Amino acid sequence: MRGRFRLQTSIVISAVLCCGTLSYASTGVAISPSEVIVGNLATGASYDLYSLGGMEWNVQNRNSAISDIVVSSISPEGSRIPDGYEPIPDPAWLVPSTGIIRDMGSMDAATISVTIQLPGGDDYAGKKYAGIIEAKSAPGGSAFGIGVAARARILFSVKSAAVTAPSAANSNHGLTISTTPYIIDAGNVTPGQLHKSGQNLKITNPNNTDIQVRLEQITLEQSQLRTAQDCESLPDGSFIVFENRTVSIPAGETTEVPIYIALPAKEEYRGRKYAIVVYTSLAKSGLAVGTYTIVKFNVE
Repeated sequence: MRGRFRLQTSIVISAVLCCGTLSYASTGVAISPSEVIVGNLATGASYDLYSLGGMEWNVQNRNSAISDIVVSSISPEGSRIPDGYEPIPDPAWLVPSTGIIRDMGSMDAATISVTIQLPGGDDYAGKKYAGIIEAKSAPGGSAFGIGVAARARILFSVKSAAVTAPSAANSNHGLTISTTPYIIDAGNVTPGQLHKSGQNLKITNPNNTDIQVRLEQITLEQSQLRTAQDCESLPDGSFIVFENRTVSIPAGETTEVPIYIALPAKEEYRGRKYAIVVYTSLAKSGLAVGTYTIVKFNVE
C-alpha cells in the first residue's frame, strides 16, 4: 500500500529486530529502523523509498492507553549530524506518508513510508544531507499536549547528473529484506586463529521472488551507529570474513550466514573489545537500502 500507513497489531518487537538497525524509543513511542542511507539522488526529483527499495518504518505506541501518534520531519542538530553531512535545509524535503496515526491501541504498531523530494538547482549537487523523521505520542487520543518523541535518521547523497529510474528488470522495486539479530556476540577471539561466531546472521527474503543480497563490512564511524560505545571500532574490516559476499535467497525463505573473524597474531589486540558493522543490502542496482548488524567480540 504505497503512500499510506498499514496498521499492525502486537508485532513491533519482531519488526524492530528484523529491521537490523537500532530503534530509538521513548517511553511513549518507538520507531525503527533508526537509520537508512540512500545514495545517488538527483536534484529536482522525488523518491518514494518504499517503491524504489521496499523501505518502511514501524511506529509503535508504547503508552498504556490509546494514543494518537503525530509523524513529522525535522532538520537534525548537533550530534545527530554525522561528519560530512549537512542538515536538510527544509524539513519539507522528507514527506511521511501520514501526518497522524489516530487511536492506536497500547503496543499496537503502524507502518509508514517516506518520500524524499529534492528541489532543483546545482546548489545541492554533490552534497550529503541528514534529515529526521519524528514520531510523538499524545496519550488519550488527542493530538494536543504532545509528549516525548522517537526519531529515525535518513542520510542521503545528491549527485548533479540526473538519475535514471531503475527498470523493473534491474531494480529493487517493491523488494525488501530483514536481518536478525541486530547485535551478534561473537565471543572470545584468539589472535592468529580463525574464529567462527557462535551466532549466524539470519537473512529473510519475505518477497515472492528469489533475491541476492550483498554483505559488506563497515566501521562504526562509517555507520554512525551509537550502540557499541563500550567497544573500540575494529581497525580493519578485512578481519571479518564471509564464505561468500553475495548470497542467493529463495522466495519466502531465511538463510543463515556464518561470520568468521581472522584477527592477526599481534599482541596489541589482546585484552580489548571490538565491534564492526555488517551491512546487508539487495545486490541489484537501484537505491542503496539495507540493514545493519553489529558484531562484537572480546580478544583473549
